Amino acid sequence: MKVPFLARAARARLLHALALALSMGFIASACGGPRPGTSAWEQSVRAQSTDVTLVNRTRDTLEIRVTRDGKTETFGSVAPLSRMALTRLAPGPVVIELATFDGQVLHRHAVELVGGRPVTLDLEAPIATLEVVNPLDVDVDVLVDGRRVGRVSRGQTSRFDALPAGRRVLVARAVVGPLAIQQPQVLEPGQTFVWRLPQPEAEVGPAGGPTAPPGMALLVFTNQGSSEIELVVDEQVHGRVAPGQATQVPLTPGAHRVYARIPGTQIRTEQSLTVTSGQVARWEYGR
Repeated sequence: MKVPFLARAARARLLHALALALSMGFIASACGGPRPGTSAWEQSVRAQSTDVTLVNRTRDTLEIRVTRDGKTETFGSVAPLSRMALTRLAPGPVVIELATFDGQVLHRHAVELVGGRPVTLDLEAPIATLEVVNPLDVDVDVLVDGRRVGRVSRGQTSRFDALPAGRRVLVARAVVGPLAIQQPQVLEPGQTFVWRLPQPEAEVGPAGGPTAPPGMALLVFTNQGSSEIELVVDEQVHGRVAPGQATQVPLTPGAHRVYARIPGTQIRTEQSLTVTSGQVARWEYGR
């Protein structure tokens, strides 16, 4: 029986590939090494390389840089409160740096990588202390990177320990009223930064209207209804507003969840609000 030309060509290619695979296996065996693709070959590769696991216990996304022989290579990033494995790194001395995306190096490790010996680097969050001196006549809430860390009473000084070190944004926001003070600040690991709140200058907007504090936004809430309203922003109560009255709440730029509720009832009206620096947002409730 005659075999079609295409079938003969396909069979020839198959036989050639089979012969090539057998010859590679023969060469590997003749050299005393395991055949590629086998579990023994996989074990051999792992024995000659190293895995490095990075455990990120900080609240920052950290960029991974590995320097070897004066050359630096970036291996992506490790998310906050997570871990990442760098696999099959060649043995030898390396320097592994973990940095924030604005270039601040939080961790630097000089490591001697040995084939077959995995390494784990536990990246503890470097901590700092913040001391806030409040000479103002209002109580203030203190926020670090938008997260509330505590309250400082009027005329008092409070100390906040175990804060994440690094480049942070500090905000002192009046518990009642529109006052908000913002300051970018590098908190050095193991150090105490003393922040004395300045007396803010009064500001007004066009035609005498309210103006957002520097670097902040402002929510102006007016109660046009007939009942007293409790104003809540991001699950934090900002006081009660009588009918016909208004209040102002400084906000950090970004998304916020705001709702007004009638005290003692389940009745509430909710809004999602996204603001930018310098913006004055208005909510006339009940209108």
